[in-house]
Amino acid sequence: MTLKLPLVIAFPRPYCRFLLSLGCAVFFGWLFVQTMLLNAKPLEGIEGEFIEILLLLLLLLLLLVLFAYACYLNYRYAKFILQREFIQLEAKGLTIWHRALGHLEPLFIPWSAMLDVWLDEVYKYKYDCFLVLVWREEGDFSYMDRAASVMLLMNSVIFHDADGDEIGGKALAQLLSSQIVAEIKPARPILTLDAAQLPDDFQEKWYFGTSGVVMDCLIFLIFGGILAAMVIALFLSLFLATFNEPGDMHAVIIMMFFMVLLFAIMLRVSMDSIRNWISDIKLRSYIRFDQQGLHYWCYGMKPGGEETILWESINYAGKVCKPNRRGGYDCFLYFLWVPRPDTSCFRKTIFNTSKPFFCSDSNREVTKRLLATIRKYSPNMGKYDFLLELSMNVFEPRDRDFCE
Repeated sequence: MTLKLPLVIAFPRPYCRFLLSLGCAVFFGWLFVQTMLLNAKPLEGIEGEFIEILLLLLLLLLLLVLFAYACYLNYRYAKFILQREFIQLEAKGLTIWHRALGHLEPLFIPWSAMLDVWLDEVYKYKYDCFLVLVWREEGDFSYMDRAASVMLLMNSVIFHDADGDEIGGKALAQLLSSQIVAEIKPARPILTLDAAQLPDDFQEKWYFGTSGVVMDCLIFLIFGGILAAMVIALFLSLFLATFNEPGDMHAVIIMMFFMVLLFAIMLRVSMDSIRNWISDIKLRSYIRFDQQGLHYWCYGMKPGGEETILWESINYAGKVCKPNRRGGYDCFLYFLWVPRPDTSCFRKTIFNTSKPFFCSDSNREVTKRLLATIRKYSPNMGKYDFLLELSMNVFEPRDRDFCE
């Protein structure tokens, strides 16, 4: 299938998120009113204890904040239901209307401002396929220009062409990526990349784990187990205990709901850590060097696949080693590279080297050794610093300033 301009690709309307936020807003609003009615007497005078009144006010404030946030989400999703999210490609550029932009106005990007586009597949607790768009945002002066980006989730997007053919998901993202690359007009001359010179038998491979994952899993197991036990105890009390007042049963039900909600939130937050810990056992992260370039795999990438970065395309390499709360160091390799000779911005890779396997040296020594190898065999180091750097706020807005 080929895509012909102009075309509009619509994203699914967020009905489920709208109904969920609406239900949360109704529930928190009802809970706020019920709490006010059941505890109105302590607020009528000053005879109530100070601690009791303070806790009641804090509970009311929490419920009010949750209600307001649920209403805000409900408003956002209602807006995206009434005006469907889309990406429109036309002769002059592309227009994006999507919640990932962070604002509630469509964004037009002329082709002259487009810098890069690629497909990003994420394999975590579920599979996600993203279309990553990068464009130039102009500042007051040319040296203040910056590269902005947005990631559009393409999992459920379906497109029907004029012939009635259907395409969606990863295949659609690949077609859009190739179409946009064809429309991008390089703002600079095509880069001349010098070839790398390496020994014929050059090969290295290093394995790494993910620091802090085991501790996160233990925290979830401890507190999650406590919450699960409390929920079971409260559930049994509904059948085994006798309540003196109807309000006691309501209080138990409300406590059960909050604990189940808190357990679900903890499970969702810890899911990546649990899967990352399992990944460290089954398939460890690694980085390897050969004559072609450096290759790496880490959690979140397709199992069995790897990313390849040619030696010729690396423009900058650095490292960050910062103390952590466990008394050691968190170390990262950081490098910028150009995906194509006609590009106008770098792509960024940050690899976690905090937990090396099968090595007696410290993580700082291993990271220093890897950095020295990358700098030694990258022939174009520092030659294309005039290209824009895409900031992902991993360390700071200007990540390179924090590297060694």
